[in-house]
Amino acid sequence: AASSDYPLRDVYKRQALHCLELVNARLDSPSLEMVSKAIRAGHWPQLRTLDLSFNRVDVTIVQSLINALTGGAPNIRALLLGGSQISPQGGALIAKYLGENPSLQQLDLPFNMIQAQGAERIAEVSVTRIVT
Repeated sequence: AASSDYPLRDVYKRQALHCLELVNARLDSPSLEMVSKAIRAGHWPQLRTLDLSFNRVDVTIVQSLINALTGGAPNIRALLLGGSQISPQGGALIAKYLGENPSLQQLDLPFNMIQAQGAERIAEVSVTRIVT
């Protein structure tokens, strides 16, 4: 297969990668799962910023990303998922992740569908982090 068939192939080789921006890359669930697997496998242990804004991130992918970040990028500082059609359930998963990962300093979720339920969960965790 040609290198253009697998655009992330060369990125896998960059272990010192600190920022991965795939904004509006039109990634589908299998492509996002590949990104999750690469993170989980420890290809980018220095990753500090992951920007998947404006890609469709369903609740299964949210869970996959959270599992990957927890295991393969424990020092993530910024998770940018604006315009990713994240559901209230996805928002609740992100809230749980936020509560368990004090290294996360920036969470960007504009233009999603997390609704009041997801936003309230995230706000509760954020207030707890500030108070404790």
